[in-house]
Amino acid sequence: MDMSYSDQAAAAARIGVEAAKVAAQDEMESLKQKGEELQAQADTEAQNIQSQATSKVDELKQQASAKIADLKDQAADFQAQAADKAAALKDQAAQKAAALKDQAADFQAQAADKLDDLKEQAADKATDLKEKASGFFDKLKDKTAEALHFGADKMSDLADKLHN
Repeated sequence: MDMSYSDQAAAAARIGVEAAKVAAQDEMESLKQKGEELQAQADTEAQNIQSQATSKVDELKQQASAKIADLKDQAADFQAQAADKAAALKDQAAQKAAALKDQAADFQAQAADKLDDLKEQAADKATDLKEKASGFFDKLKDKTAEALHFGADKMSDLADKLHN
């Protein structure tokens, strides 16, 4: 069964739209994966910083325990310093983790904006393709009609000559 030129143009437009949708979905998946990777990096970085803070706290506590044996009077001051340093490291870790999570959220927002742009571009391209195909087939229809009329006129002239 032959498809009309309009049907073929519509099918071509649908194929173009589907291809654009697939490309947009692929781009969305890629951007989503990048966002997830950034989130995982943020979580890993936060864990590393927290682990470092914990290790530092442990180190400071060991130093405090050794000093307590020799210098009981200075032990209280040293423990206070260790606690202050640990709190500062934990605050830094929390701030760094919050900053990384903010960056990940910003990236995800940018990815969503990019996806919206890609969808709009795909829709615009599909519309342009439909308009171009429609214009082409309108011209083709006009040319075909002209050729058929020309042929019919020639056949009519030939028939007139054959009758005379």
